[in-house]
Amino acid sequence: MLTLRDFVKPLIPVLFLVAAQCTSDRERVASTATSGEYLCLSLKSLSVSVGWKLRKKAIASDQLSDLGGLNWIDGYVVDSTNSDVIIFGKKLSNRPKYQLADLVVNFQNVFKNEVQPYCSLDPVPENILRMHQLQESEEFRKEEDINVRASMLSNAVGGQKTVIGGIPRDSRCAFTLIDADYHMKKVSQGLVVLPKVKSCIDISIERAERGEDAPGASMSRFWFHIKENGAENVYPNFVENSGIVKISECPVVLLTEKQMADSNGNLSDVKEGDPVGDEFARIMTEQFPVIVDSVESYAMLENYFRLHALFLAMRHRQQLNTMHKAISSFFLNASFATTNKLPDYLDGLVNIKQTISEEKSDRYISTQKRVFMVSGGVGMEMKVNERNISVTKEIASLRKRLIASRPGRNKVYWKARG
Repeated sequence: MLTLRDFVKPLIPVLFLVAAQCTSDRERVASTATSGEYLCLSLKSLSVSVGWKLRKKAIASDQLSDLGGLNWIDGYVVDSTNSDVIIFGKKLSNRPKYQLADLVVNFQNVFKNEVQPYCSLDPVPENILRMHQLQESEEFRKEEDINVRASMLSNAVGGQKTVIGGIPRDSRCAFTLIDADYHMKKVSQGLVVLPKVKSCIDISIERAERGEDAPGASMSRFWFHIKENGAENVYPNFVENSGIVKISECPVVLLTEKQMADSNGNLSDVKEGDPVGDEFARIMTEQFPVIVDSVESYAMLENYFRLHALFLAMRHRQQLNTMHKAISSFFLNASFATTNKLPDYLDGLVNIKQTISEEKSDRYISTQKRVFMVSGGVGMEMKVNERNISVTKEIASLRKRLIASRPGRNKVYWKARG
């Protein structure tokens, strides 16, 4: 019960959404293992055709091949006659294309680096403390203009630190992970609206209007990630036959954990749930297969998950040991120069929506206002072992057709009948 001292006093729960990661898959392009037209990419011919240029000097990644337009990876086949490994996939409309630099960066991560790719946008502890102090200040409490409040909060939240691991900081892959994370933050706050996706701020307001959400601070972290393993299914999963491995499922989901801040502003996970964060993560996961093609960074992110999963399958099958020397040497040692520099910080985001639910009496009027800010990241951690791969006869003939369609041993990419 509010007292006279609470007269027109705003209650301001603050939601921090921190550390995002990612993963999802949809077999919307080919309902069966042998249907449709495939685009094939020879790793041997690719490495030979551009390897000498990279050995001569590093070249900018934006000058490299777009791999014939490949933008959806399905699997790989072993062409033992030509000592080659062929990646096959699709050239779909309205999806971003892979570049050679993407293959090199992810190949080196899988075969050389113990840390799988990840990124995060981390709030600065000092800024978290400043946010809490601002909310308790008389100046902030008495300010009635919601736009002024937003400005005060924006100044307090400051920048979010960009953190990259497992891949070069200024690579295209790193930019994509950060861009997808930053976009997700905007969606969670309602700064960007996606069809059928409720922001955390709107979810919280709806709960408050139903009397389900008590005022107070709520912090959660979100991350895009591969779907977590269940009792019967593991992710990613593949089907294989002699000399061919094909991705079955590599589903990207949004995960979440509630967090608490200590006296120094440092955040850590807690076991109790956050209904608002749980609901937003559930909606984003359910809608990801629909919204992915309308958000370029999400589509490219999914591309990287599939590519990363495929290279993990290659490593598990010890494919590097059987690759032609030119392939392994090129992909393990290639490096790229880039003029792009990932900024150390991105602007912190603040959105405010005000709901006014008044309780009037001769003693007081209570007004509720809500403020949200978000940070996040991307993590590509996944494991591939025997549980992830099942043998099937259905794709045996596909390998033969893909290899038979090869127009010549030096061709980098070509089309093949599925």
